[in-house]
Amino acid sequence: MFKGFPSKRGQFNGFPNLNFQINNGAYGFSGLIHWYDAAYGTNTQTNGAAITSWQPRVGPYSFLQSTAANQPRFSLSDVYFNSYPAIDFYDTARGMTSQSPLLMGSKVSIAFVGYIYSISTNFNLIIYNTTVASYYLVFGGNNANVTGIGIYNDTASFVLRTTIENMLPHIVIFTSQNIIVDGVVAASGTLSYPVAYNRLSGTAASGAFNGKMAELLIYNQDLDSNKAIALSDNLNAKYAIY
Repeated sequence: MFKGFPSKRGQFNGFPNLNFQINNGAYGFSGLIHWYDAAYGTNTQTNGAAITSWQPRVGPYSFLQSTAANQPRFSLSDVYFNSYPAIDFYDTARGMTSQSPLLMGSKVSIAFVGYIYSISTNFNLIIYNTTVASYYLVFGGNNANVTGIGIYNDTASFVLRTTIENMLPHIVIFTSQNIIVDGVVAASGTLSYPVAYNRLSGTAASGAFNGKMAELLIYNQDLDSNKAIALSDNLNAKYAIY
């Protein structure tokens, strides 16, 4: 057991809240408005413990889950993410809701670091809005219209998607023109986002993200391909995914 040790300031009896984030503010890019980092802001740092709240590193609103059966778990040192922490949504009931919608606007860039356990889950939704017609950020699934990583809308069709469909960790950057996967432009098109999202993963088989999340970042600028690739590379310097 760790017993602490004396210092000039007195006895040291424990470790602070884990924080493994590289110290550049926003991976080298300005305009970060929402930033969720698994190494920061959860109500626990105990491996396997239930997460009731996930506070943002940047932004005003936490993601919350008060129902025990729907709470994700904390993964302290995750092999998929270079031994950094992750949030584990390990079955179809796990999901969290923001205290208030994440306000974004029509031109944003969204970065996500994640992994899914199975492509047989219907949607594997990352974030979406539960109250208004909107786009859904999808990480793959077995729905007839859902293969690959992409942006799906309420008309039951993809706005933009990649052909990637596998159970590997990925760094994904969504912009208004491209989807960057692991530092490469995987799909190109034209799209815009609704102004708000309030849901992280789903709460039923139809929408649950069955996997792990390491980070979610939302910028209030529309990164071009070169900047999005640079952002992906900066994230990869931490997570060593590609």
